[in-house]
Amino acid sequence: MTDAPASVSMTAWIKKINWLPCLLAPAALVAFVLFIKPEFDQGQIQTHLENAGPILLGIAACVFAVRAAITRNPWHLIFTCLVITLFCRELHFAGTSDGVYVALGLIGVWIIAWNKKLRAIPVDWRLTSWLIATVWAYVLAQLVDRRMFSPKYLNLIPDEKIIHSTVEEAMETLAHILMICTAIIEAFYQQPGEAVGSVPPGKSDAESAG
Repeated sequence: MTDAPASVSMTAWIKKINWLPCLLAPAALVAFVLFIKPEFDQGQIQTHLENAGPILLGIAACVFAVRAAITRNPWHLIFTCLVITLFCRELHFAGTSDGVYVALGLIGVWIIAWNKKLRAIPVDWRLTSWLIATVWAYVLAQLVDRRMFSPKYLNLIPDEKIIHSTVEEAMETLAHILMICTAIIEAFYQQPGEAVGSVPPGKSDAESAG
């Protein structure tokens, strides 16, 4: 068995990623803050958003699962398990609060164990770009949930005490939608990739990284 190729430098990754999708989450956060008013029925809005969560993640999980069955690509299988973990969390049954962290830890161990196999798979930079945008949306949702935008910390959301739970649910819903976009883009709009760490013929490592 040959060794896995060396990792692409961070500079090369930054250049290859399309960062525009990452603007969707902060733009949506601003829109939600402007649109969601304190006088709205916060509980009703949150209920509708929470009910949409499992449906949206179920769609994403199905797309990734079909791709995993068709392509036998290990990354598709990992993404499927990741989305199923998030899906179970949205169902809010006993054990999911702590179980999601256990599942994420196991997926992390799985990725480490399959390191060489995964590094040899061509990178779809469009998929990677949308996956980063999705993760960024989940991160912003968690920051809202932890009340980092409250007067105690950044003080960036007016009436934060009243609307922060609704804004957090709206951001999570956006992240779920972006997960579907990621799955669909991966399934129907792939672009030619390259193996992680591969160097095009005739180019040195330094030239490839630059």
